[in-house]
Amino acid sequence: MNSELSPDRFPDFFAAVNGGHRPFPWQMRLVERLFETNGEWPRLLDLPTGSGKSSTVDIAVYTLAAGLPVPRRIVFVVDRRVIVQQSAEHARHLARLLADSTDPHVKAVADGLLRLHADVAEPRPPLLVAELRGAIEQDRQWAERPDVPTVIASTVDQVGSRLLFRGYGVSDNMAPVHAGLLGNDTLILLDEVHLARPFAAILRRIQQRYRPQADGLPNRWQIVELSATPDRTDNTTTFSLEKHDWEHPVLGKRLTARKPARLATCKVPADPERAQVTLASRHAALVTELLSDERVRSVGVIVNRVRLASLVHRELTTKHGDAVEVRLITGRMRGYERNLVLQRVKERVGSGSGRTRQSTDAPSKIVVVATQTVEAGADLDFDVVVTDCASIDALVQRFGRVDRLGEFSTQMGEESPPPLSVIVGTDRLAKDRVDPVYGTALAATWEWLSRRGDEVDFGILSNVISETKNLPELMAPRSTGPILTRSHLDRLVRTSPRPDADVDIDAFLHGLGRRPDPDVEVVWRKDVSAETLRTIASGDDVEARLEEFSDLISAIPPTPDEAVSVPILQVKEWLDRSRPSAQATPREVVLTDLEAPASEGAEPQHLRPCLVWRDGRCFVTTSGSDLQPGDTVIVPSSYGGLEAGNWAPSSTQPVTDVAEAAVRATGRALLRINPATLKPSDFPNLGLPSEDELLPLSESERFARLQALVGSVTLDRDGEPMITGRIPTPETAEAFDVHPHALLQDWISQHAAPHILESFGQITKRNVQVVTSEFGPIYVLSSDIDREAIDSEPARSNSTACRCLLDDHLRDVAEWAAKFVDCLGIGSPLAEAVVSAARLHDLGKADARFQAYLREGAITQQNDVLLAKSDIPPQDRQRNRLARLRSGYPRGLRHEVASVALAQELLRDTPNPGLTRFLIASHHGYGRPFFPAQIDPDQYQVEYRGEHGALCSESPYRGGAPAGGTPDDFADAIRSFGWWGVAWLEAILRLADHGASRLNAAGNVDRRTS
Repeated sequence: MNSELSPDRFPDFFAAVNGGHRPFPWQMRLVERLFETNGEWPRLLDLPTGSGKSSTVDIAVYTLAAGLPVPRRIVFVVDRRVIVQQSAEHARHLARLLADSTDPHVKAVADGLLRLHADVAEPRPPLLVAELRGAIEQDRQWAERPDVPTVIASTVDQVGSRLLFRGYGVSDNMAPVHAGLLGNDTLILLDEVHLARPFAAILRRIQQRYRPQADGLPNRWQIVELSATPDRTDNTTTFSLEKHDWEHPVLGKRLTARKPARLATCKVPADPERAQVTLASRHAALVTELLSDERVRSVGVIVNRVRLASLVHRELTTKHGDAVEVRLITGRMRGYERNLVLQRVKERVGSGSGRTRQSTDAPSKIVVVATQTVEAGADLDFDVVVTDCASIDALVQRFGRVDRLGEFSTQMGEESPPPLSVIVGTDRLAKDRVDPVYGTALAATWEWLSRRGDEVDFGILSNVISETKNLPELMAPRSTGPILTRSHLDRLVRTSPRPDADVDIDAFLHGLGRRPDPDVEVVWRKDVSAETLRTIASGDDVEARLEEFSDLISAIPPTPDEAVSVPILQVKEWLDRSRPSAQATPREVVLTDLEAPASEGAEPQHLRPCLVWRDGRCFVTTSGSDLQPGDTVIVPSSYGGLEAGNWAPSSTQPVTDVAEAAVRATGRALLRINPATLKPSDFPNLGLPSEDELLPLSESERFARLQALVGSVTLDRDGEPMITGRIPTPETAEAFDVHPHALLQDWISQHAAPHILESFGQITKRNVQVVTSEFGPIYVLSSDIDREAIDSEPARSNSTACRCLLDDHLRDVAEWAAKFVDCLGIGSPLAEAVVSAARLHDLGKADARFQAYLREGAITQQNDVLLAKSDIPPQDRQRNRLARLRSGYPRGLRHEVASVALAQELLRDTPNPGLTRFLIASHHGYGRPFFPAQIDPDQYQVEYRGEHGALCSESPYRGGAPAGGTPDDFADAIRSFGWWGVAWLEAILRLADHGASRLNAAGNVDRRTS
């Protein structure tokens, strides 16, 4: 244990990372308890809203740095996207301080975290942070190293699906790595647990029944539930507030603040769409009334439907114009716009932003219109709210956003009556008894509140809170999930291939009987044209065009910030060819941010063509049955579907393509030199047409206008290339015997705006990719290479843009693996099995055809020096395909199969030979338990000569599986080390392989071959 970091030093660290604020009494008691129990967390933290639950991340990081035997991955899970984002922001703030601060208390924690890193030649900051929301992964570094302390902020869907080997947006090949990392050495902080009862039950069952018990596998895995409204039906070990917390001058003010509200009834028509319009007008009128009170500077409007939020926002914006700042936030919002809005909202109404400050650049009053996305845990502090009626527990959460710090109540004093928030109900609540989201609890809550009188108080000490704890009929429906059995796990752990009778994990994450519409991610791109999609869908030139699209999308993979998570049925209905484009649909009217039962009715099957991106591959479809949960659906910008950044299927306005802006927000520089996406502001002297000029044109007219911008480079008087305003083509570069990057360097220097020149001052071959498209060549300039493509994509794992000798690579990976297992406390002989697998995993690359593949088809003698990696950039898919064709290496063969066959004799007298064989076979995610058909028409003999001696295998691909019997090895490993124990060992080996490859690609290894 680190003697520098004791409980009595925690307040200094806490103050240093939280703006000078000292910890509350409960925070100190929790730290002391963790030190007393050797890092064992309570099962439940019963803490009311506003008490600082997010500080549990700070506490977890501190105790980890202090050397307590606690997990090194801290996963904060909550089923609200806005709260995930806020949690990630706090974690990033903490990580930045740990990396850069000179404060001695922060530096002591940073040093403690660094001591947990493996001693590999790839420095990382003391703490990594990842934010996982939606099915598109953005923060990939969390899954690159098993040793680096990490904080992850995520949702139930993202963490739960990964834990159960079915990660949404994760390829089947990488699923075991994610499951292994989250199923071991991880502390899961499940916030607002009342929103995720089925998932909480699954976590407890895994913890109690299905954790690995094998010698050599450390068991660092803990679950902690956090809630302001906990379920106390079991004998859970609870940690809660005590007397000193209530008496604390800061926390006590929050806990005792009054939050009075009145009821308002709205008469609405039976038609759902007309009812939403009527309700929107009522909300707007109530907000206007509250704004007339000079004491009120901020109003929150929290409604139950996404469409209602959009209507209220539109009406308030029309009514108040520039006099009042009106912002819209929903969970069905594109990340790029949500980030901008949240940043502004946090400045105005974030906790601690100050109520009396007069803004010089905005109106003095602000209204934030939102859905349930801000309901639980969002760090917002409104003076008052106007809210739809909901279940009582949802209302309690919503009023947690009112006077969050108790400052407004203090300002009001006791002499004058405070402004009242408003709870809005409709006259139809008594008739329409069952709500899609809240069931019968919504009507029951409205009736109960109405009986109490016109005014109620939702402060923490109010009678509403105490009385409703014994009224379950007022609570939102709580579903229960199925019981997770060994049979389920035996099927879930099979990721290559998945079993035909696969397990539907949604019920385990969200419960039985609700049949929620699962989400897909919708992305808009300007360089994906409807005309080309129609051409492909009609069967014309399919293969070549799909390759172009695959190359284009893989060059700039979709990011979370350019996507909107939308229920799959909504997307199908929006793409329905027979639907009038501007007509609101029933599903659109009832769309919420919460899980709700799928609406009845036939699903549309004949869709406008769209591009589906799944597991790094794409296809065009017009059939609704082709869409699956977790898919990324890429559509032309011309399809519309967004309004103020929010999902609005009735909108037909073209959607802005934010691919580059979203990538730049992650710190990477990215630029598409493509006439369809170039902006006049980026290239001011090219004569680019503006959006207003292009909007009236048809797609073919727009294409012709943009195509005119692509041209050749002419010669000057001295015979040198002369840069014109037109975009240079690869053919021009070839004619002048130069690489396109050389022409681009001159062209950009002459035509680009200063901010582009600053981002791409020096262009090299390595950061330029040329993609063929209908617009001509598209150049993709990136400040770094695609880490995921290098690390984990099996089809491109042979490429790192830098050649590497096979024996050197095997030695490097074994060294990384040895350091990982030592750092993680993996005991012998398991550690020996992992290192042995690392030392032998790529022997199969000795196949002479594979060696020719790495040399782009060049013929080589079997006794020549053996390579492990080629110098083809992994993102250059065209060059990779051509290299394989030239080499004659049969498509679909996996070198892992030959590796196992060659390693057989070397493993004969080693401990755990079956586990070692399996780890070799599965190091790219295949062989769990089967490989795809291994068809080698030549029955080729594979020979290896090198540091491991002379090895030979006659026809290793005969029978389609490695000679060790992978299915048997897989089953034996699961029986011996458990579902997640095996996955962890796999992850350690594979991440050692990825790390050594990254280091080679970065040019940090001196051993090279020409």
